[in-house]
Amino acid sequence: MANVERLMRQVIPKGFRISSSSKQLTHDCTVEFAGFITGEASEQARAQHRRAITPEDYIASFEALGFDDYVEPMNTYVRGYCGQHNTAGYGGDYAWPPHGTVPATVTAPDASRND
Repeated sequence: MANVERLMRQVIPKGFRISSSSKQLTHDCTVEFAGFITGEASEQARAQHRRAITPEDYIASFEALGFDDYVEPMNTYVRGYCGQHNTAGYGGDYAWPPHGTVPATVTAPDASRND
């Protein structure tokens, strides 16, 4: 819940407050969205007879579910993440980007758009 609130505070103007019910609703939506994307990523891995879900499975799930605007930022994120780790794979210390930072390619949605 604290992580969600921290992210919310990054995109709202200073001096604005976030009600408890808004924080809870955002948290619940975030959990549901993560489960939705992970379920599709799991299907991607299962279709290839694998038991491990990779970042590429998540990217493919974003594409399959129509979240095309997120595919390139996710690719950029994964490339940066992999560049920070050895060639042994995705294992090890999951510390990219440094704790509390958001990649520059990821931006808050434009509130003026009515998509």
